Amino acid sequence: MFSAYPHGGSDVLFDLTKYNSPGGGTSLDTVTATNISSQSAVSLSLSACSGSSLPSQDLFESICDRPRGTRSCRQCQHPPLWSSWLKNTLGEIGSPYFPYLHAGLELHFDPLTAKDVGDDDKWDRLTTEGCFRCSPFVKRIPKGSKDNDDFLAYSPALIRCAGTSWWNYRDQLTEAMGIDFDCDHSNAQGLEGIERIDALAVKLPYVLNVSSKGGLGRHWTVFVEPMTAPTRRHHLANCAAILSQVSKELDTDLKKLCCASGCILYIYHWRPAPNGLKLIKGVQL
Repeated sequence: MFSAYPHGGSDVLFDLTKYNSPGGGTSLDTVTATNISSQSAVSLSLSACSGSSLPSQDLFESICDRPRGTRSCRQCQHPPLWSSWLKNTLGEIGSPYFPYLHAGLELHFDPLTAKDVGDDDKWDRLTTEGCFRCSPFVKRIPKGSKDNDDFLAYSPALIRCAGTSWWNYRDQLTEAMGIDFDCDHSNAQGLEGIERIDALAVKLPYVLNVSSKGGLGRHWTVFVEPMTAPTRRHHLANCAAILSQVSKELDTDLKKLCCASGCILYIYHWRPAPNGLKLIKGVQL
């Protein structure tokens, strides 16, 4: 499994700071991030979450997708794109991330393992398709400079988890950033610290606050006015500027409270805790 969990943050699907892609651009140290203001961040979040910007039901139903665990597609014989499957699945499960996900965002998918399933017979049935046993997928979109948001090569039932960094690689923009607060992280100070995180989120109308996969931690998605980000490293530099600005607004050093920021965080998991990946606080209109 190709997942990184820096600083003990168990919900960090991939740490961008440890990833050097081919043609990834200049070093993070030499990139100057665009300054943002609190007003611009609020302005974008309110317009981005207005009813007129949400996907229409007709559009949702027209997505070419197949039921999880089957090979046949509902509307045709073509499998869905990776991003289409994720968007459709988030809608089916009522995910708070559904309105904001779209094609063009950086995504990461990890496969199930035999340990996840735990039942040898079920694992054998799941992995009879193609050559999954020989080459279990780890899907990263984009792959270097290649836009590889192509058709699913495996049954969706084999997808364990998926996440995004909110970097729009197609339009080369930072649209938002994720911040991970882990309950057992020393600086978060357990459940009392998480309650503090929830209270801080309420002060920021442009922040989406969702519980972590296990239900105890928190994932913030901070929506901002789109910032130019030709590469991942530019996106990371933008995220550092955003974190600094939000910390200033709250008069709290979030860098000391969070496990990671600007990384790829879970937005889907095949088996979250009962209170995992649930909405704590939405973007406030």
